[in-house]
Order: sequence, then C-alpha cells, then structure tokens
Amino acid sequence: MFFVLTYEYVPDVLEKRAPFRAEHLAFAREFLGAGKLRLAGAFDPADMDAVLLLQRTVTAVGYEGSGDYFLDVRGNPRRRREREVAPYLFAGIQLLHRRLFDRAPGRVFSLVRLFDRAEAAGRLRAIVHDGEWYHVGTPEGLAMTRERLSSHRVAR
Repeated sequence: MFFVLTYEYVPDVLEKRAPFRAEHLAFAREFLGAGKLRLAGAFDPADMDAVLLLQRTVTAVGYEGSGDYFLDVRGNPRRRREREVAPYLFAGIQLLHRRLFDRAPGRVFSLVRLFDRAEAAGRLRAIVHDGEWYHVGTPEGLAMTRERLSSHRVAR
C-alpha cells in the first residue's frame, strides 16, 4: 500500500512548517529505510529540468518494443541507443521546466529532443511506475488491454 502526500502552500509557509519539519523528516527516513517511500520532495528546478514516468517493459501489457531508457545506479535515466534493448519505456507523462522550451527547435518538434538536452546536462530524472500499465498504441496492444480489463484480473 502506498500513500500520496500532498501539500498546500499557504502564506508564511516557511515559518509555519518549522514546528513540523523534524517529525516530517523522521517519518520520511523511517519509510525510506523500510522501502515504503517511493519519492520524497518535489520537482527541484535547481537540480532538474525534466522528470519522466517510466514503466518496466516486462510488466507493460501489450508492449512489444525495445524500451526507451536505462537507469544508472543512482536512478538517473539514459535513453537507449540504436540496437540497444532497454528495460524501461517512457509512459507518456512528464514534468518539464519551462527553460527547456527556451531553445525549442521550432513550433512542432518531438519532446524527446528536450529530454535528450536535459539528459546531456545531467538534469533528467525518472520515476518508475510499478502498477498496471497498458500499451494501446497498436491494435494488438489494444486487444490485449481489452482482454485483460474485461477479465477482471489485476496483477500486483
């Protein structure tokens, strides 16, 4: 089971959070040590330009491709090169800092060019989704997804 932690920003947030900060960090460290924490913190524009949602190719229903990304030992993504097979696919969800668009190659372009720029600068990060994911970009993938969802089987 996982929990989602959300924040509401209020006036004087820095002053108001002070009494709770030590307890909050202790709680986060406890869950991190137990392997129950997936992501702590938020998008940090000082450290990153892009965060991609990745999915393991072996658990992606209907996916038959070569994957898109590898993760290094620190969890930083690297896009696969030609003739490589990568264990993670890009799941189509991303957080992007607006500065990536400052040198956009034109009005119409692939976002992969921005991902590559962030990767080259060491400012690309990833989150791995560990739940169900369905590839519906092909007729075969759509058929497998329909079959899986109609069977009421949900793998965990």
